[in-house]
Amino acid sequence: MYLIPFDQLFPEVGLKETRSLILIGLPGSRYDMYESYCPDPKCDCQRVMLNIVSRSEQKQVATISYGFDRSAKSAGPFLDVFNQQSPYAEKILAVIAEHLEADHAYVQRLKAHYALIKAAAADPSHPVQQQLAKWKDEEQTLLATDKNLAEIRKARAMLSELESAIPALERKNGQAAGKKPRHRSRGGKSKKNELDA
Repeated sequence: MYLIPFDQLFPEVGLKETRSLILIGLPGSRYDMYESYCPDPKCDCQRVMLNIVSRSEQKQVATISYGFDRSAKSAGPFLDVFNQQSPYAEKILAVIAEHLEADHAYVQRLKAHYALIKAAAADPSHPVQQQLAKWKDEEQTLLATDKNLAEIRKARAMLSELESAIPALERKNGQAAGKKPRHRSRGGKSKKNELDA
């Protein structure tokens, strides 16, 4: 299931409640922690994805997964393996882990945002349903594109294998063509022997 950015679905709340940090010793020093959540109302994953964005670089430098169920083996926080991480993502993770451990009020805010997303996704009459439907359609388009790309890569691999096999087939055919069969007459002699006689 795709994850949705909280601040895009609830921009007013996101503007007021998106956490910013100053990280000394890292490029740019000021970073914003944007939240993404799973919008499937049937999924009780109890998790947030924290996308750490550098203000100075204007790009995402770390993606951290954090589970609210602290007894779960995959509770985290940890760097999400499906997203590209910057060279200093590990340092950011260490700081964020300490921050989450110490700031219980912030963790409660994340849980509240999670509950808000789930409630909105479960309510067919909620105003965010149109945006959720749009994102779902975009996800299906991306999945279809990925499937087509996978089929293209598979076809290219098969073509490459065939192209690699062509020289060997040509050599084999050439050797077979060089061996001309000798035709024999009814008497058992070859045509060449008949002419010589």
